[in-house]
Amino acid sequence: MIAHLKQLQANQPVDIPVYDFKTHSRTAETRHIDPQPVILVEGILIFADKRLREMMDVKIFVDCDADLRFIRRLQRDIEERQRRLNR
Repeated sequence: MIAHLKQLQANQPVDIPVYDFKTHSRTAETRHIDPQPVILVEGILIFADKRLREMMDVKIFVDCDADLRFIRRLQRDIEERQRRLNR
């Protein structure tokens, strides 16, 4: 991720890996990303790596109640990742 962000900041395109949440692994597919004036990086662990934090001009952390996070994650997993509730 850091290498890709450095490329984008250097005005170079990148091909990022596509993750398959059903198999819990990367696929052979990639997504082409062209450099832009503003790069948004999101994810649950983006502030965990100091090198990554230092590359960011602005950092925003959005917090919400644990119940709401759980409901959103459950809905996303069922709708987008074809998961189901275990019985």
